[in-house]
Amino acid sequence: MKVISLSSGNEGNCFYVEAEQTRILVDAGLPLEKIEEKLKNIGVDPIKINAVVITNIEITHVRGLKEFVDLYKAKAFVYYSEWFDLEEKIGDVDDFYQTNYFDGPFRVRDLEIVPFETTHLIKCFGFTIKARDSEISLIPDIGEFNDTVMQNVRNSSFVGLSCCYDLKSLANMQDKRKMLAIRDGHLSNKACAKAVVKMAKEGIKNFALLHLHSESNKPELALKTVNDALKEAGFSPETDVFVKTAEKDRIKELI
Repeated sequence: MKVISLSSGNEGNCFYVEAEQTRILVDAGLPLEKIEEKLKNIGVDPIKINAVVITNIEITHVRGLKEFVDLYKAKAFVYYSEWFDLEEKIGDVDDFYQTNYFDGPFRVRDLEIVPFETTHLIKCFGFTIKARDSEISLIPDIGEFNDTVMQNVRNSSFVGLSCCYDLKSLANMQDKRKMLAIRDGHLSNKACAKAVVKMAKEGIKNFALLHLHSESNKPELALKTVNDALKEAGFSPETDVFVKTAEKDRIKELI
């Protein structure tokens, strides 16, 4: 399975996942033109996208959803109780080519997609995506890495996990309301590092740090925090465990 970050962070999230017979987007938080441009830059015709699956309905995850599925006739999958709230974000969804509500595992061609709820400021999900010979998990938004999440990702060969903020950088933010919103609904670098170590001890070797906040984090800082925690736990980064960062508005192959 191939996973490419088209963009990740507080300004827009969109991930491309490819299996033998299936191409999907996880989130569509960029304007339509940006999604089209980035897909073409990785050699993918947008018409080939089979579905868009949505982790949550914040605008940074759904900004281009309606236009994309209307134009390219992809299926859209959103948690069943979120459609009415989604209309407030992006307008009337009645014209969607094919709306699909999930309240449990679902299939898109040869992929089985297993949603699991994560702690966040609003209703939010991670996805474990299973193909014939591989299994990966994507968790762009999460406030606590708990035992339920661990159980859902345990068999994955790759996990993309939110690594939103550095504690010191967050404390220096002037906008205290924004600071609290970031703190209460997302993982800090240290919390993410603790989760990565826990997963590494279960045998997971490949990770990506997602949803870095542009005002309270930096890729090199997040990566150092996680790699330092791995070293302290007895792992050798780039030998035993491999960690990448997904960044704002930058195409990056994660696995």
